[in-house]
Amino acid sequence: MKKLFLLRHGKASSSKVDEKDFDRPLNKKGIAQINQQGQHLQSEHPKFDQLIYSSAKRTKETAEIANEQLSIKALISSEDLYLADEHTILSFIKANAFDENILYVGHNFGISRLASDLAGYSISMTTGMMIEFDLDIEKWDELKINKASLKSTYAPKINLG
Repeated sequence: MKKLFLLRHGKASSSKVDEKDFDRPLNKKGIAQINQQGQHLQSEHPKFDQLIYSSAKRTKETAEIANEQLSIKALISSEDLYLADEHTILSFIKANAFDENILYVGHNFGISRLASDLAGYSISMTTGMMIEFDLDIEKWDELKINKASLKSTYAPKINLG
């Protein structure tokens, strides 16, 4: 059985004058969220085979922080996933996933809409939140909304005082 994990990037810094949204980094809370999420994923979930993520700064940082703890060897980054809608994300995963357990790091609103479509009910993913789906498929190009079942969710709780 294949597994798809959706991880929304950690909390990003506010936009600065003359800074493109694409270049916004994680803030302290976002870094803490993803460190906590990485620890959770390392202790509670199977080995990840592949990491797919948007090449925007905050998703790249999220992927790098999580991967420090997970040691995923196959990494795919694409600018096409920056603020992508659910259809683009689904198509990209179907075309590029090649192993059993895939971790996808992306942006709202596309990631929440994909999670909702896969689960069959509305889900709003908060920053740093992860959702795990079991998939009743043999190959990734068979991925469809009706072939997924939500297995678990985890949202880190961070209090920076």
